[in-house]
Amino acid sequence: MIRRVIFQFIIMIPVTLTLQGIYSYRQRTAIDFRPLVQARLFGIFGRTGSGKSAIIEAITYAIFGETERLNKRDGRAYNMMNLRSNELLIDYEFTAGFPVVSYRCIVKGQRNKKRFDDAKAYEHVAFRREGSEWIPITLGDVQQAVGLNYDNFRRAVIIPQGRFQDFLQLGDTDRTRMMKELFDLNRFELAPRVAQLENITGQQISHLEGKCSNLVKHEDDWFDAQQQLIVEHVKVLADLETEATELNRQLIRLRELAAIDKELSERQHQFALLAGRAEEIISLELRLKQVVLCRSKFQAKAEALRADELKLVGFIPKLKEQQLTTTRLRQQEAITLGVFEKSSAAYNLNGERTARVELLQQQVGQVLLFNQLTETGVRLTKGRDLLGVEEAKFGPLQESIAVALKDLIRIREQTAIFPLLARLVQWHDQRIQLTKNLAALKEERALLTGRLDALSEQQHSTQLTLAASFPDVCSGLPQGEFAEAVSGYLAGEEQTLITSEQHLALQKKLQSLAGTLAEGEACPVCGSLHHPEPLSQGDMSQNEVALAQRRRLLVSQQEMIQQVRREMLVSNEQAEAMKRRNGELTLQIQSLEIEWSNHMADFGGEGLYQPHEEEPVRKAWAETSIRQAEQQKAETEYAALLSRQSTHEATIARYRERIEVLGMQQLELNEQYEKHREVKAFSPEELLRDPEELKQEMVLLKQKIQQAVMQYDKSIAEKQQVQQWLFQAETILKMLESQVAELTIAVGSRSSELDAAALAEGFAGKQAVIELLALPFDEIQISREINAYRETEATLHNRIAELAKSLSDEPYDAVLHNESTASLMLLIEKQKELTLVLDRLYQAVKQAEAQQAELKRLEKELEAARFRAANLASLAKLFKASGFVNFVSSVYLEQLVGIANKRFHVLTNRQLSMELADGNNIVIRDYLNGGHLRSVKTLSGGQTFQASLSLALALADVVHARRPGTDNFFFLDEGFGSLDKESLQMVFDTLRTLRLENRIVGLISHVEELQQEIDAHIRVVSDEEEGSRIVD
Repeated sequence: MIRRVIFQFIIMIPVTLTLQGIYSYRQRTAIDFRPLVQARLFGIFGRTGSGKSAIIEAITYAIFGETERLNKRDGRAYNMMNLRSNELLIDYEFTAGFPVVSYRCIVKGQRNKKRFDDAKAYEHVAFRREGSEWIPITLGDVQQAVGLNYDNFRRAVIIPQGRFQDFLQLGDTDRTRMMKELFDLNRFELAPRVAQLENITGQQISHLEGKCSNLVKHEDDWFDAQQQLIVEHVKVLADLETEATELNRQLIRLRELAAIDKELSERQHQFALLAGRAEEIISLELRLKQVVLCRSKFQAKAEALRADELKLVGFIPKLKEQQLTTTRLRQQEAITLGVFEKSSAAYNLNGERTARVELLQQQVGQVLLFNQLTETGVRLTKGRDLLGVEEAKFGPLQESIAVALKDLIRIREQTAIFPLLARLVQWHDQRIQLTKNLAALKEERALLTGRLDALSEQQHSTQLTLAASFPDVCSGLPQGEFAEAVSGYLAGEEQTLITSEQHLALQKKLQSLAGTLAEGEACPVCGSLHHPEPLSQGDMSQNEVALAQRRRLLVSQQEMIQQVRREMLVSNEQAEAMKRRNGELTLQIQSLEIEWSNHMADFGGEGLYQPHEEEPVRKAWAETSIRQAEQQKAETEYAALLSRQSTHEATIARYRERIEVLGMQQLELNEQYEKHREVKAFSPEELLRDPEELKQEMVLLKQKIQQAVMQYDKSIAEKQQVQQWLFQAETILKMLESQVAELTIAVGSRSSELDAAALAEGFAGKQAVIELLALPFDEIQISREINAYRETEATLHNRIAELAKSLSDEPYDAVLHNESTASLMLLIEKQKELTLVLDRLYQAVKQAEAQQAELKRLEKELEAARFRAANLASLAKLFKASGFVNFVSSVYLEQLVGIANKRFHVLTNRQLSMELADGNNIVIRDYLNGGHLRSVKTLSGGQTFQASLSLALALADVVHARRPGTDNFFFLDEGFGSLDKESLQMVFDTLRTLRLENRIVGLISHVEELQQEIDAHIRVVSDEEEGSRIVD
């Protein structure tokens, strides 16, 4: 769990951030962190209040839903939203995990349109990229990917303004809690688990002791006695089994004889029942013969008679129904003939109606033409009057246009110089700007040259100090090779010292052997029996002290050369950057000088003004506003008159065109009207009628014509249909009457024939035969029933004879059967009793054996449980009151402070170091004041920053060490505006060292000097109208 949390924390890398409507960000603003992250050390700069810290708050709110400035009780939804915005948006994308996974958090909010102070709760969603798609996840998943809670995230990853020193100044409890959360040390909080296990183990011991007390322990004599009883009972049970077998054999034979006797009684009873049905069987045989005779002689004739009777009965209703249908159709035919005559009379009137419709059509056409001709004449007269009015207005307008044009020409001649003045004013503005830019660049180059000289002097001083410390090594070498030569020299000294230390270790080993030497005994090294000069302790002590002094001197020299090389690397980078900037400034100055010369040559005064005459040009240009106003007014008036002229001309042209069109329409209408009158001339009264009335009359006449045609066609169709139905009905009626007559004759003939045949065979007549044939008599079934009776009778007779013969040889004795059964039951009871006794004996022995085995197992488990309880008691003492967790936390914190101190010691020029005191408090050891300890609260502003930065970087290093090869990142929002010049310089020196390390650090500040130290940065500017925005 620790590895997972740490890994996720160290690679939380921002990708993009989009802001809108949050704090001072009114318009949508996007930040692309990818080029900044690639630079490793980057900055976000801007004036105080420009909106820099809002970037930090937006990121923390997107991930955790919490901010530094506001909580839920502060009306966060309203106060976070820009007062001139109605919407809020935070869209933050970052990467985390290994392999790297992209995450995206989006926060959206809207203001109530009706109530300004009512901002709705924000919508907060999160996504994880899988392939090319964003998959929705919960905020908990995002926070798990980051690996820290909100408080520790502010202390270790994104550090808000004023919170950078929190970790350094935390109390023991808060710092221990932070270490637990960062490194998941709560997994070592095992006291509750141990207490639970102790409780469980105690319950197990009590349970095992109770179970052991409930078990009875049996001796070997008890098992022998039980075995003897089992043998005796088994012998008695075998004797009973033999006697029961003999009785059982005798009972089997008695049961067989009892079955024979019982079957004989049953068969005799069945035979008596069969004898009672003898007369019934004889009667049934007689009836079977009569039925067979009737069916063979009269079946076909009776069925033919029955078929004809059924046909006759079926035809008679059809005949009556058809007679009624024919009568009804004859009546309907008379009705349709009357309707046909009436529709024919109405149809004959359609000729007169058609002629009237044609006359009305001519009258409507002539009336419409007369009305159009009259209306066109009125419109033509009105148009000519309007044309005369417009033509009368055109003359005065022409005169006004001529006067306005004359005034406009005069004013234009006066303002012809305006373009020249505008160009000259612009020329002077550009000249002034070029002069300012050129002066600024030259001033910057002069300052840069001074800084380069100072830096060169500083490097020279450092080289002289190095040459003074190692004169033999640096003698005869160029200054640029001093550091490399000294490093090589110290490396050789290091190897020489290691050899000497190894030799001293060998001497100490030999000295320990020398202490065991005795005269006359063999040396364990050379084997000699004489030891005239054994190695003395005094020689080695002197050598050991000398080597320790050499080691301390060498370490001091190595630290000094490392500091010198680091300072030289930083100064070389600064010198290279300054030289590059100096070259850029020189090129820019040369370019501006050429541009200034070209600008001066391109004056273009046209002889009216000279380049040095700036004031006359600006004075003349100031007066142009009055002339421009006059010209604008004249231009506007002239354009208005021209517009009126154009409008009048268009109106007159439109009137003339319309009059011409109306004249042509009048001629065409008059020609059409005369053609209509040639066909039929209507009187003036007829021409004055309403065309709509005439059209309505035409519509009514056409409807009557169409209705008469439809009724006539319908009556013809109905008459033909009814006549066709009547013909069909009469044909069917004749056919049915013929069939009924034929069937009546056939039924009489068949009835006489059947009656005669029945009398001839001895039956009572036709009706007797028909009744006999109608009986539900199944010949096959009756025959089978009679045959089955005869067969059963014969079988029973034979079986009774066989059974009687069997009993005559060995009679059945019921008394003996009962006595034998009772004896066998008594033996079985005795066997059951003995078996139960044996089972109880077996069970007792088996249960006793199981108890013995269970008792041994429980005693073994009880011994193991008591041993486990003793171990758990020892663990409980170890984990009591979070003692082990606090110990592990102290180990992590000590490791963290040790790593931080390496950087802090170097940053403070080895004057200060951090140590972990009692109670997990961080203290400072001051080497400038005798190495005494003092509180971290006594550090200066720059030293506090160095200590806080060292702890923050150490924290990242500790967790980063568990996943090497990945980037670690943190964001610092710290103004540094309260630091003095010396402390600020310490900050600069510290930031320079970060360029050499594999980490990503973002810095937010309003201090302008930091921009010169950090090349990759963006600026936040604030505008009264647009709000905060990003400038690259």
